[in-house]
Amino acid sequence: MASGTGDRFEDMLPGVARKTPLAALILLPFAAHAVLTHGEAVPGSLQTGIVMFTALSHAALYGGLGLLFGLSLRPGRQALVSRLALRVEPCPTPALMAYTRGVTRLWFGFCVAQLCLSGCLLGAAPLPVWSIFVNVLDMPLAALTFFAEYLVRRRRFRDLPTASLIDTMRAFARRRDLLAS
Repeated sequence: MASGTGDRFEDMLPGVARKTPLAALILLPFAAHAVLTHGEAVPGSLQTGIVMFTALSHAALYGGLGLLFGLSLRPGRQALVSRLALRVEPCPTPALMAYTRGVTRLWFGFCVAQLCLSGCLLGAAPLPVWSIFVNVLDMPLAALTFFAEYLVRRRRFRDLPTASLIDTMRAFARRRDLLAS
């Protein structure tokens, strides 16, 4: 396509997405959903490729995260969220450590549920239903889970100072031994 015709891919993206690669990355699932559900003119092979890419990336993300959370729950190991909590709260109570182990179980279950539901929908539901789950509802469901856990933690541990999101991100960034053993 010739430059200046307005037909280039970059020209079709909203202004923010052109300026910010992160915004384009955020818009990508919505674009995939639009192609999968309203792409009557899209060749079948392209649609199949998009389905395969979306399914594999979703499975890799939640499979990998589920593995990290699940392996940390094995006997004799410290749960992943517990390790993160130790970086934010250096003197945690036994109740807090038990809670963080439960949060690790929660995230392990969330990952397993994502994988199972995605697989069931891909195999049995119409493609648009699966696409909505994987491309549109994925991040809101994760955000809702984070928010619900935050509310439970605030209620259960009222006397503990709550680490900010920035503190938690900094603790995770110092992850040298966070994922070890």
